[in-house]
Amino acid sequence: MVTLPRRLTVNRTEILDGGRPIRLRGFNLLFMLDSPYEVPRVDTDGLLKQLLPGVNVVRLVMLHWDDGPTESAGKDNRNDCSETRYSVPSASINVRCLSQFESILQWTAAQGLWAIITARASIAAGEPSKDGVVHAGNTLFGNDDLRRRFIAMWRAVAARLKNFDMIAAYEILSEPRVHADVVPASKVRELYEEAVTAIQAVDPRTPCVVGPAPFYDRVNLADAFLPTKRNVIYAFNFFVPQAYVQHRDDAQAAKYPGDIPCCELHDKEHRKCCPDVKQGVDLSRRSCCHQLVRVDSGVLEQELVETLHFGQSHGVPLYLDQWGVERGMSGRLDYLRD
Repeated sequence: MVTLPRRLTVNRTEILDGGRPIRLRGFNLLFMLDSPYEVPRVDTDGLLKQLLPGVNVVRLVMLHWDDGPTESAGKDNRNDCSETRYSVPSASINVRCLSQFESILQWTAAQGLWAIITARASIAAGEPSKDGVVHAGNTLFGNDDLRRRFIAMWRAVAARLKNFDMIAAYEILSEPRVHADVVPASKVRELYEEAVTAIQAVDPRTPCVVGPAPFYDRVNLADAFLPTKRNVIYAFNFFVPQAYVQHRDDAQAAKYPGDIPCCELHDKEHRKCCPDVKQGVDLSRRSCCHQLVRVDSGVLEQELVETLHFGQSHGVPLYLDQWGVERGMSGRLDYLRD
């Protein structure tokens, strides 16, 4: 009798572990070849597990493929998984990366942690060049050769790792950096469909994670929906309000619950603060944008209504990929609980 590797399953809006609903709670870990953080360490990764004994998942940001942090190492950047000069001919991924992944997955499983394997390909995903411009022809959405290699890479990763225990999901691309005025949402969706198809051809049991452009913006979740695909989890970020959760000069002055300018709450949708102002006007300079609004648990819940509706209406699970609170902010524990 063949024992299949342990996997999560998707059942409409729920994620199941052995038939029972599971709520994934955990943290990000970044690993990189030829760095002090090449493999798990007792003083960092092991310490996180000790400090957070209730976690059950880790998001492994380790599949650096045409990625900014690794590409910045210089011309001979052997620590980027897209660099295949040192691999077998026609390889789509540096074989050193595959060996590294195996070591890390053995560690996560031994810790009792589900592992999300995340592809961080910031340059291929549309990171602006030094001139601040995104050139679609240099991205996965406009360069056919780059895209073919990326899809082949995922097929190779899934084939190599499909027998490892406790892989929670393959996260296709964290995060598409392109805006719709440069790359249509349909192009991002096409990449996801092609990658999911390639992965599921060799490992149909492991879920895939996709999320909307740019940067997993929850407002655009509908643009990432793959109606013909199953076993897919949809990711989004929740940095609301920005003054609470991102490092800003005014973050220390923010309190929770508290009053903040309306456009601080609706940082991606200023129109919610100024519905009566005509289109095309810079709303950030309008008084409606700076009108104080109360932020509390009710507001946080309201900000998630459309996101939850997406999951329920399409019958798919949602994955809040990153969230948090600014260090030292007054009321941070209340914010976290809410």
